Amino acid sequence: MFVCVCAGVTDQQIIDAAKTECSADSLAAKLGVGENCGSCLDYFYELAMGEGLPLVAVETKEVVFERVLLTA
Repeated sequence: MFVCVCAGVTDQQIIDAAKTECSADSLAAKLGVGENCGSCLDYFYELAMGEGLPLVAVETKEVVFERVLLTA
């Protein structure tokens, strides 16, 4: 079933792509979901988060600390 008609994205494409993304927001950007009319976003987020993706990626203090050490 099409979730985003504007971008031509199906529910199965979202489920498959969710396995390689770290957040629902990054998945939406990758697939182009919601970039046009936005009427699909409620169902898209419900589906993506149902696949175990958080809404946004969260960095831990350890990762930020490592970045500071590596770039200093």
